[in-house]
Amino acid sequence: GMTLIELMVGILVGLLVIAVAGAALMASRNVSQSVSDNTFLQQQASYIFRMIGQQVRQSGSLYLNLAVGKGNTDAIDPSDLVAFSPNALVYGPNATFPTIKGEQKTGSTSDSISVAYQNYFESSYLSADKISLLTDCQGVQPSAASNTQVINNTFSKINNNLSCTGVDGVTKSIAENISDFQVRYFVQTDAAAGSPKIQKVVASAVTDWSNVFGVEVCMVLYGEQKSDIPSGSTYLGCDTTAPIDIGSTSTAVPSAEKGRLHMTFRNVYQLRSQGLV
Repeated sequence: GMTLIELMVGILVGLLVIAVAGAALMASRNVSQSVSDNTFLQQQASYIFRMIGQQVRQSGSLYLNLAVGKGNTDAIDPSDLVAFSPNALVYGPNATFPTIKGEQKTGSTSDSISVAYQNYFESSYLSADKISLLTDCQGVQPSAASNTQVINNTFSKINNNLSCTGVDGVTKSIAENISDFQVRYFVQTDAAAGSPKIQKVVASAVTDWSNVFGVEVCMVLYGEQKSDIPSGSTYLGCDTTAPIDIGSTSTAVPSAEKGRLHMTFRNVYQLRSQGLV
């Protein structure tokens, strides 16, 4: 049989094995959680940038009339002159739906950006009637009955969600876990003097939106999993002047974001309507 000492030694060895296995399991779990969060944030950012880019790159686009001067039954010759549709939206800083327009961040409210482009209808095998093949940020296609001449989209951060208002005026969330959303605009100056310069400015510094050549979108996303991140763990947000503490006891971020992985993403889009007057 076993003595009491042998039994106690066996129990001790078993406890040590369990402790080592538990520590290894926790370390593996933390690594897996970090990788999962990192993947989630990368996918979320990729989706958001693709959605915004699809609309921003269309900003200011007009319907090109390939049959200008032609009758309804005349054939279209590729060598013929082309013209923009006479129903094209009048763009400019005072237009109802300007090509692009933004609202600058004030206080705890993030920036917003609005873009617009001309809608048009064309024949499709999907319907006997002419339909619009363009969609807004929510995937909505205006119906021909609505005779919508403009597709406009407004992206803004609402309650840690990135939301979009489309052609129907309804605001819907398209992404979550958004800590910050900021937009900067590339404006050309000194073109008349023969030495054009591109400046990156905030929305309030744009005096003529038709001079905007590009858009920079910056976002801060935070992860799904909360962990015991030590105090002093920081990241650089869209405003890179000072690190932001995201530790479990931090007071620099809202309680819902404490102890969560944060990542900052940036993307720049060039407008197809460069300097459209």
